Amino acid sequence: MKQIWSVQALRALAATMVAIAHLQSDLARIAAPTLPDGFVIGAAGVDLFFVISGFVIVYSSERMFGHSWAPGYFFLRRVVRIVPMYWIFTTVMLAFLLWRFDGELAASGNSWQSVVASYLFWPYRRADGSTAPLHAVGWTLNYEMFFYALFAALVWLRRTPAVLGTIAILCALIVLGRFHLVPDPYSVLADPIVVEFTFGALIALAYRSGLRIPNMVAAAGCTVALAALVWSGVFGLGSVPRWLAWGVPSALLVGSPVLVRTEWMPHAVPLRWIVLLGDASYVLYLTHGFSLAASRHAVMVFAGPSLANASIPLIACISLVMMAFSIAVAIGVHCWFERPLTAALQRVIERRMRVRDRALKSALSLTGAEMKRMT
Repeated sequence: MKQIWSVQALRALAATMVAIAHLQSDLARIAAPTLPDGFVIGAAGVDLFFVISGFVIVYSSERMFGHSWAPGYFFLRRVVRIVPMYWIFTTVMLAFLLWRFDGELAASGNSWQSVVASYLFWPYRRADGSTAPLHAVGWTLNYEMFFYALFAALVWLRRTPAVLGTIAILCALIVLGRFHLVPDPYSVLADPIVVEFTFGALIALAYRSGLRIPNMVAAAGCTVALAALVWSGVFGLGSVPRWLAWGVPSALLVGSPVLVRTEWMPHAVPLRWIVLLGDASYVLYLTHGFSLAASRHAVMVFAGPSLANASIPLIACISLVMMAFSIAVAIGVHCWFERPLTAALQRVIERRMRVRDRALKSALSLTGAEMKRMT
């Protein structure tokens, strides 16, 4: 299966954007001049992730469509890819909160019911009215796992019916949510943000169908997308819904380089680093909060009150160091823990699957580096 390097690059970009958005709040906590307000656009990295996810799921499922064994195999692979690392860092967060609040979980705004719901990717209304899981960034994974479950239920169909059926259900859910017909707290899954998965799915469907666009059109698409994101970063979203202000530009950023007639390729060395950071993007997403907090604490210990009047260049240097540390931690965890763990669990799945036909044998053979990166 061909690896599309631009998707890896966009994964790296999305995770870095989210980390930068959270870096802004970390800088504010050390009483230092923070990043410009426009850096809040980093939150759009989530929207970019959703579009990428929609694309990757359809693209990497090509040899599964139309087979009765596909739903179980597809969903198990997604569980192996997402769940172990999320559970590990959710447990780290739980241990930290219990230590910080002397075992009084309620003092942190959580309950044991919300903890269980966090592990199960289940929406749960907490006492403060929010549905945020224990590990705060996990709110996006609730949407991801819902999308995976829905797609798994339809992947036994041929490609086009499976994709269009998934899109139809998501759109119907949004409509039901609009008329308050989805009970709380599951109404959060009817948020229009789920339409961003359909953007990526449609791009993958177009790609698999052979649609290609001229290089100039692709370049224009990327330019328009970046301009729209910069505009919303400077002037804010206003009354424009998130899926439109950030989701559509994200779809342009994914679709333009993917559908181009002649794929843009960087030199070998930058490509290796882009692919590596793209591979580590999930770990970066899960760990950057811990890494930023640790580096913030170190900065406060060494610099102390002097940061209150720190110069902008010094703050920029501190920001770069904190981000570099976060990325280094993510790459280390990915290379030495996540990658071997995921590979081992995938081998367990494949050993337990019954090989009944050639199509299944072909799918089970997709366990090399390329499919791991694409899934």
